[in-house]
Amino acid sequence: MLGLTAAAALVVVALVAALAAREKARQKDRELNAIRRRDLPDPRHTPFSQGLVDLVAVAGGIYLSLVMVSSFVGLALPGKVGFLGAEVDPVAAIAVALALVEPFLSRLFEKTS
Repeated sequence: MLGLTAAAALVVVALVAALAAREKARQKDRELNAIRRRDLPDPRHTPFSQGLVDLVAVAGGIYLSLVMVSSFVGLALPGKVGFLGAEVDPVAAIAVALALVEPFLSRLFEKTS
């Protein structure tokens, strides 16, 4: 069993750790409040940034759809596939590829309609 001195030391260390954690949380709170008080300029939305946001959103939607369809159908997909020397999720790679091709296909179908 622990001696009385060791138990007291353990209690002191626990109290100091709790006080340090509380102080760190307060410091972070003060920093966040200081940032919120500043008058920061509004972010600029450029066509490129909006296009990138749309690309990520479309890829995410395609990814979720592919995952749901594959689990519904019961397809056994590999977790990782080697591609250009890197290990990638095949469903994510397909989703990104489809999201990259989608604007061009959309334009093609607009012209034919």
